[in-house]
Amino acid sequence: GSDHGTDQRNRPELGASCELSTTEAADRIGITDRGVRAAIAAGRLPAHRDGDRWRIDREDLEHYRAGRAA
Repeated sequence: GSDHGTDQRNRPELGASCELSTTEAADRIGITDRGVRAAIAAGRLPAHRDGDRWRIDREDLEHYRAGRAA
């Protein structure tokens, strides 16, 4: 329980700021990794480099998904 630092109520908050790889982002919104990278290159999906990999904030991905569905 929470006496030992394992309170599950903290997990969603931590996950909300989590960053995803292009592959993880693609899986979540149902497009290809190449499609995610194309959206980043076109400036439609905010992302930043972490070494040689793109990282996408979960909230930015949700905004991108909502825009695609509109």
